[in-house]
Amino acid sequence: MEFIFDQRFQISTKGASRKAQQTNDSPVAIALAEKRSVILSDDVALENEPGQLAEFAPQDGDERALIERQIRERRGQQSFRNDLRKRYGDRCLVTGCKVLAVLEAAHIKPYQGEKDNHPENGLLLRADIHTLFDLDLLGIEPQSLRIELHPDLAESAAYKHLASKTLRCPDKRRPSIDALKLRYKLFQERFDS
Repeated sequence: MEFIFDQRFQISTKGASRKAQQTNDSPVAIALAEKRSVILSDDVALENEPGQLAEFAPQDGDERALIERQIRERRGQQSFRNDLRKRYGDRCLVTGCKVLAVLEAAHIKPYQGEKDNHPENGLLLRADIHTLFDLDLLGIEPQSLRIELHPDLAESAAYKHLASKTLRCPDKRRPSIDALKLRYKLFQERFDS
């Protein structure tokens, strides 16, 4: 498979398929990551030449289908997501959002293989909350299940109301405390940096 953004950027997934199998990333994501340094160096060059922008070159085709497919793949571990829906109900454990289209299966201990798809290692989260959790900008205190925010989010009108709320899950269906401890440690390390 090959993608051409313009004449300078031709991205092929041919060599990326093997890496994708090893890292559990999509071949497209790996191919894009490999070209990232080229793109970034061009951006820096543009910044150094005031007033010059890359020429707009309209393309045929709709990249939204690719993006939508990648979003589905992220939600994708379908049986894991279904297990979390059964375990916690069809709502975000942080916000209470019940819109299924934006609920994602989040791993507490980051995914490294099939055995990490255990329901006790998962949270059903709204897409934006999942991203904040993955970036360790939102943490969950393991004992109390209290939500904590990184200082960068603490004053955000969109998220500050979440601080000090507790995860919405029944006591008998709590996530793994060991997984939460590991993840909370990552959050605290990010918090301290």
